[in-house]
Amino acid sequence: MESFDPPFQEFYKKLFDNHFINQSSSKNNRIEAFQEAEERDEFELPLIDLSRLNRGGFESEECKREIAEASQEWGFFQVVNHGVSLELLERTRHEQVKAFKKPFREKANGGHRDLNFPAGSYRWGTPSATCLRQLAWSEAFHVPLTEIYTAGGATGLSMTTKQYATIVSNLAEKLAEILAEKLGKTSDFFKKNCVPSMCYIRMSRYPACPISPQVFGLMPHTDSDFLTILHQDQIGGLQLQKNGKWIDVHPNQETLLVIIGDLFQAWSNGAYKSLEHRVVANKQFERFSTAYFLCPSSETVIESCGETSIYRRFSFLEFRQQVQDDVKRFGHKIGLSRKNKNLKKEMISSSASSLSNLPPSPTPPNPGPPPVPKQTAHRLPESDHRKLNKGSSQLIRWSRARAIRSGVKLDRSAQRTLQQNTEVVDRRSGDGESSNTDYSSEEDDGCVAEMEEAAAAGAKQIYMVSDGTGWTAEHSVNAALGQFEHCFVDRGCPVNTHLFSGIEDVEQLMEIIKQAAREGAMLIYTLADENMAASARHACKRWGVPSTDLLSPITEAISLHLGVSPSGLPRGAPGRKFPLTEDYFKRIDAIEFTIKQDDGALPANLHKADIVLVGVSRTGKTPLSIYLSQKGFKVANVPLVMGVALPKTLFEIDQEKVFALTINPVVLQTIRRARAKSLGFTEQVRTNYSEMDHVREELDFACKIFAQNPTWPVIEVTGKAIEETAVAVLRLYQDRKTRCSMPRISKRY
Repeated sequence: MESFDPPFQEFYKKLFDNHFINQSSSKNNRIEAFQEAEERDEFELPLIDLSRLNRGGFESEECKREIAEASQEWGFFQVVNHGVSLELLERTRHEQVKAFKKPFREKANGGHRDLNFPAGSYRWGTPSATCLRQLAWSEAFHVPLTEIYTAGGATGLSMTTKQYATIVSNLAEKLAEILAEKLGKTSDFFKKNCVPSMCYIRMSRYPACPISPQVFGLMPHTDSDFLTILHQDQIGGLQLQKNGKWIDVHPNQETLLVIIGDLFQAWSNGAYKSLEHRVVANKQFERFSTAYFLCPSSETVIESCGETSIYRRFSFLEFRQQVQDDVKRFGHKIGLSRKNKNLKKEMISSSASSLSNLPPSPTPPNPGPPPVPKQTAHRLPESDHRKLNKGSSQLIRWSRARAIRSGVKLDRSAQRTLQQNTEVVDRRSGDGESSNTDYSSEEDDGCVAEMEEAAAAGAKQIYMVSDGTGWTAEHSVNAALGQFEHCFVDRGCPVNTHLFSGIEDVEQLMEIIKQAAREGAMLIYTLADENMAASARHACKRWGVPSTDLLSPITEAISLHLGVSPSGLPRGAPGRKFPLTEDYFKRIDAIEFTIKQDDGALPANLHKADIVLVGVSRTGKTPLSIYLSQKGFKVANVPLVMGVALPKTLFEIDQEKVFALTINPVVLQTIRRARAKSLGFTEQVRTNYSEMDHVREELDFACKIFAQNPTWPVIEVTGKAIEETAVAVLRLYQDRKTRCSMPRISKRY
């Protein structure tokens, strides 16, 4: 009997042979071990009940708000009561399975009467793969809506597909209009421009893969449409990337997944996020899914709806051609182009994630810096060479991990010059939509070498030099880099930071600047000695190294204001002493007090606290308390639990010490589910702790208590880092302490 599985191992025999020949290589084993051990988070995606849209009033508006928030935060969300009956979903899957179980030859030739699809609809694998990790272990029928609507015959497949496509296409338009409305746009843009000839259904099958996880079912990518509506079976394997981590999307056969595409990210001016996602192959089970893609006509112009657009204006035809050209030239999709002409093909992304990697541009030959003066020609001590080769923060490790996951092996040797001008080989995917190529053991064909050279040529280096610990420089640079996440998180060329601390010698300083000139690095320095700072400034100017002096402008301004000259001594200089001050012991006492007062313990001591935090479980009370205690504040936190009376002392102390915390119910449910799972709670306890009804009930209970105590400021912690919440608390604390005017009503901050 003829097999219905595509002949992956026969057709890609060379890739398999090369892989297994080289799999004993220790280098490859290290890379594969890294991929296997890759940290992965588990979250429940936002789940939205669309039946509320029909109820009108508050329910409808709340549902729309949740849709917009999920698109901003995740770019992925689940919907129930979506209009597609469970019977139709099951029938669609049944017909899909029947179609894929036809002999492979019939599917490839389109010769069976049940497969009434146009020529070229059937696709499988990745014909252009040059590395095994580029191979997509899947097959699919890719059919435009016009072909589905006009298909002749009355086969179960054609009738079911037509019925399914009609419902999900209407749903996609409806969701797109809601997302436009939440941006303040009420036009019928999507209904006018998204035509059936460009929208399509893709029915996919992912056969059981005996060599998983060496290959993907579908390689990492972002969707090049407005919206994708996906139904997947119970097997699972879909993952999305957020904040540099891959997150499993747990299957739920009663829901549909909604995925924001590149075009919506551009049209929304970056408000809605197009996240990278992939399908992991399964060793034992086959997987089926059906996706609908909402696409505009080729001539449709995509222009950001914001007043100040961050993307260039482009047509869908131009974008498709760009994607095809990028895949042909670089092996993956570049994504959206920003308006700034100096940033060629740069992309915008979210704080976890984003569009496809940006390939490096060829670097012209570097003539190198001028000859080094004789006094600077000495070699650095061995310890300093190690510093030169090592990143100083989590950012560099993150960039390296990201690069390996994206198929790029980075050589981070500091002595490596950036003089290669390498063209990346052609690695086209089967559908022209692949984003990231993956690490290959096929080193003899030059695949890895070329990717490595491209990464080295495009890497951006930042050198931080300090005559002390380097704390000021490192934290300033990391704070500034936070404004460029769209640049360094998801680019083929990461941003690497290198810290050189304790540099008190001009020879060492010159050696570092010379190396920065070789690598085309930027130099940021905090040097208290005016002569050292002047030497750095002149050397950078002479050798063409872009530089910033963080300390001198501030020191000069303070000196002018105080009328006193600075000492010019580093903080750790022998002549400067740092005794254990009263403030130091105050912080120690605050930390000890805060730990003892955690989670409502010792309520009799609340009057000794400087700050009292109140909120339901998992609103971040404990980490916020510890953070504030390190700043010298004695902090107590009191949990709000239904059925448990609050301590009397909470209402007997100065009420201006009390601060209330609240959070979005969807976010709180996600946090609680993860917490319950990690603690091994029973199913009954999980239900009482993390189900949405219980979560909303607890938050409503908290809101009533807050309303009864109007002097408690209510601080919204959703989406805020601990530091941001602490800033809000301390601002209000200082305002009250200094008796600044403040309305005595409950207010959210």
